[in-house]
Amino acid sequence: MILYDAVFIIELFLRHYWEVVDFLLEKPRYKNTIKRDLQLLENQLPYFILNELYDLAIKGFDTYNGSAYKDPSFLYVSCKFFRDDDFSGVYGSLSSKDVKHFTDLRRYFQMENHPTSKKQGKVEDLPCATKLQESGVRFRRIAENGDCLLDLNFKRGLILIPFCKKYELKIPRIKVNDWTEPLI
Repeated sequence: MILYDAVFIIELFLRHYWEVVDFLLEKPRYKNTIKRDLQLLENQLPYFILNELYDLAIKGFDTYNGSAYKDPSFLYVSCKFFRDDDFSGVYGSLSSKDVKHFTDLRRYFQMENHPTSKKQGKVEDLPCATKLQESGVRFRRIAENGDCLLDLNFKRGLILIPFCKKYELKIPRIKVNDWTEPLI
């Protein structure tokens, strides 16, 4: 089954890259549904498998009779499929070995304009919102209309009583729709 899925994905990406007329790609609702489904966590194929199969399929043909033309990499056609606009920033900083699956590629797109944290380490215990609220953290919506889920702001402060601390977590508004699951 993995082989059928991989062949479908490779064919779809190449048809999109070469702008072949295809009923799945000519209607935006079909293309967007496929994009969303490919990014769902339960539909992930390991990226290295797709990349290896793509290389086997593409490198087996020399249709250019020794010309200098090179076929695009699988990473390039993946980026082009998921993001038709400018993806040069992500593409230039990635290699196929960095990407684990399409959800991970989506994460790279989301992180493109946000610096990574200087603190390294693993979060061992991340309490749920209810426990945070019970421990005194107040949740506030960020006033600006930022649409990036990564714009979080955590403040520590003191209330009028010196030994009482006040914590506030400002988060962006989250609009829940069909794209929420693959986004998160």
